[in-house]
Amino acid sequence: MITFSDSTGVERSETVLATTVDGEAVMLETESGTYYGFNETATFVWERLETAATVSELREAILSRYDVDREQCERDLEDTLAEMAEHGLVEVDSDI
Repeated sequence: MITFSDSTGVERSETVLATTVDGEAVMLETESGTYYGFNETATFVWERLETAATVSELREAILSRYDVDREQCERDLEDTLAEMAEHGLVEVDSDI
């Protein structure tokens, strides 16, 4: 399991091709040939990862965009990032 801190860096994997269809990201992880689709919030995170970002930056962007409790936001963001990393969609750097 990946452990996240505010300074953990996240960036898109170079092995992913992605586009947005009807407001939701759709991607292909080219090494495995697996397709993925994201809901609105995960798409928002993916869009923010056009350039590398820290967990703190991503969390603050979500909190400014959505009406969500901070603790719930942190849990959901970490779960989303962990799942993205598990499937090779993002790369996680312990601290940047």
